[in-house]
Amino acid sequence: WHTSTCVFGWHLQGAWGSESVLSSPHLDELQLVSASRDDELLATMDNFGKIRLWAYPANSSTAVSRSYRAHAAPGGNIRFANDGARLISTGRGDGVIAQWHIVLPEEDENATNSSSRSKGGEKILQSPSSVASTSESIKSIVLHNAGSKLDRSSQLEASIELEKTALFLLEERGDDEDYAPTRPWQRSLVAPSRPPNECLAVPADRLELEWVHGVRSHDIRGQLSYCQASGDLLFPAGNVVVSMNSRERNQRFMNEHAGEVVSVCVHETLPIAASGDLCALPTVVVWDYVTLQPQRVFKGYHKRAVFLLAFSPDEEAKFLVTIGSDDANTAVIFDWRHDWVVARTSTQKSKPLDLLFSRPGRGFGAGECGFILCGDGFVHYWNFNGSNGGASANATTQSVRLGIGKHRKAQPFLCLAWLEQNNLVVGALDGALFRFSGRHLDKVFPRAHAGSINAATSSGGGLATCGSDGFVRLWNSSNLEPRLEIDLRNLGALDACAQAVTWDEKRSRVAVATMSSEIWEFDASDGSNVGGGNGAVLHGHYGGELWGLSVHPTLPQFATCGDDAMLRIWSIFEKRQVRFHTLEMSARACAYSP
Repeated sequence: WHTSTCVFGWHLQGAWGSESVLSSPHLDELQLVSASRDDELLATMDNFGKIRLWAYPANSSTAVSRSYRAHAAPGGNIRFANDGARLISTGRGDGVIAQWHIVLPEEDENATNSSSRSKGGEKILQSPSSVASTSESIKSIVLHNAGSKLDRSSQLEASIELEKTALFLLEERGDDEDYAPTRPWQRSLVAPSRPPNECLAVPADRLELEWVHGVRSHDIRGQLSYCQASGDLLFPAGNVVVSMNSRERNQRFMNEHAGEVVSVCVHETLPIAASGDLCALPTVVVWDYVTLQPQRVFKGYHKRAVFLLAFSPDEEAKFLVTIGSDDANTAVIFDWRHDWVVARTSTQKSKPLDLLFSRPGRGFGAGECGFILCGDGFVHYWNFNGSNGGASANATTQSVRLGIGKHRKAQPFLCLAWLEQNNLVVGALDGALFRFSGRHLDKVFPRAHAGSINAATSSGGGLATCGSDGFVRLWNSSNLEPRLEIDLRNLGALDACAQAVTWDEKRSRVAVATMSSEIWEFDASDGSNVGGGNGAVLHGHYGGELWGLSVHPTLPQFATCGDDAMLRIWSIFEKRQVRFHTLEMSARACAYSP
């Protein structure tokens, strides 16, 4: 066969073997497979999005693979490029397209691919250190699954946690060759008349994550940030946090999460970021966004997901506030440098929609060490005693409701930002901006946007907002007068509903993430598109599942299609979308003519 995409076969018996019958039958069931054209490598993806690389053939139960995770469950598709130098994988559930680069071992750098493989060179799948219908309803502009709806099957959680108990049981029974049951299709297998040489060694080359197409912005808001030190953009995609330099067209990855990343925040001045994921016991990772190395990892303090994070604005970034998705939407305040929990408190049953750390001199009371939450019908300030260090048992929190006026209709408040004049600004569902002076409402700007204000951010130059009306607006901080307006609909955005905005005043750049998993970047002085004729600086699939993947037989391109009814053509070398076509309906498969 010209290709090998069937998950059943003589050469795949080992891939179905002991590694996939750990503690329960078919825990990690193979769903996708691709063989390189020279029949030296096998790449597989299971129903939990885990990628494994094998030496061909993997026909023995003792065959060994290397694995890596970049996609949220389940996997969508996987294919080798026509030159065998790259691997393309897609996530069915997250819509992410990952482009992997196969790198030869250092001792074979000067050898050709053929000479390396003639010596029995095996490939390694290595986790590189730097890797990795808009509606005016509240459900369309927040993470649509919350609370108990985020609970998932025990098998999926076991896969995310790498099933350590099952691995232990596997080692205990390692001498028993017959414990893995024979599947019905295996009894019918017949070896080829001239079978290739069996290779049981771990593959020896390595695979590096080179590029990710798409940003998670269809169901979360405000998760796009500039790194002040480098000007790179940080955003979640699948199980990684992407650090993208749009000018040089390169990406790096923070890949310390086992679950889907749903929240990212950065400190205002220090090169520090924090991210949270979605799983039964989510993880919070504090990391250096220059080196992408983790500084602290916190686990077991939340349930289901960590969807909001914020650093304290002091020069040391002493505190980190995290909000979980348990029934009480618990807030945990960490003194993260000392591994201390300063305070822990339930917030309320209604899901908070944005989080902001308070600042000294903003008129929020004694100590002024606290954070602000907004949500459906509320804006609350939480004060805590930040002087107790690690004495979490003695730390106290106190909640104060900020008044929005007796004649104002209660509605969802979606985003928070500070102005330079010590004012808090809150964006609402009806498109109004509420400006506070301390705890009291100062002024309402009723028609800031024609639709919901989904995200807001501030810089020394003022305030930036974006909304479901497809507009991005920059405002003067003194009087909230508009200074620049950008209409994403006129630029060709597929779904112009803007979900996140970030402003780098130093480099005069504004970036926006849309509902259609696109990132657009503009010059903050005149609103010109930095992407030029290429449109957005990043594209991706959105809405529903992503299944179809086909690699061009001769050109360095590949095609994808999915439930968003879009057929997209991507350039492997340019790492961007080169063309697209709108289909009449959702698509599940595509193929190039040979």
